Amino acid sequence: MTVSARPAQATAIRLTSNDQRVPTDGRNTAWKMVELALAELGVTAEVEIHIEKRLPVQGGLGAGSANAVAALVGWRLSCAASQVPKCEDQGHPVSE
Repeated sequence: MTVSARPAQATAIRLTSNDQRVPTDGRNTAWKMVELALAELGVTAEVEIHIEKRLPVQGGLGAGSANAVAALVGWRLSCAASQVPKCEDQGHPVSE
């Protein structure tokens, strides 16, 4: 998975995947996680997520949940590098 973020006037999320069966809209758990984090922090950003799918879709292996967590971690690291405000929320510094 790759995630990039940069400051923006309005939030925009773009999700792509190598597997056309992966939802690339608000149904995707990675999208939902980033969208909720942005809303909770009151941050607007352009976020791009790419999921390189290797596990079966709906296979019950937890890949969707893992993608959601990876998207959140990737977003925090990327937005900190891009100096998106509030990445260092509530005293929890972003670290690699």
